[in-house]
Amino acid sequence: MRRFRKWVLWGLVGLVVVVAAAGAWIYAAVFLPTDIALRHAEAFLFRRMAIAELSEEATYRFFFATNRRQVTDDGALEKRFGTERQDALSFGSFVTRIEPSLGIGMLINPT
Repeated sequence: MRRFRKWVLWGLVGLVVVVAAAGAWIYAAVFLPTDIALRHAEAFLFRRMAIAELSEEATYRFFFATNRRQVTDDGALEKRFGTERQDALSFGSFVTRIEPSLGIGMLINPT
């Protein structure tokens, strides 16, 4: 009887080790890539695309697609579209200037 308990105990220890290893593998496969992507975004690596940058320094052209109904043709971009949706997508672009700033995870350059 004592030998049976010993095998059951070792079996449970082995099962706990297998479950812990599977949990570590799932954590590394699912949560770590998201964390890496967030760190890149916080360091403004996505913003530094050479395609969107125009000839002027810190001036970028962005393209958008939306299914929001257009309210007016002039004015600020955020005021051009309302909250109602339409069936077709609208495409467009806008040019903006992005001022350099410190983001989360950026180091201060003393120069």
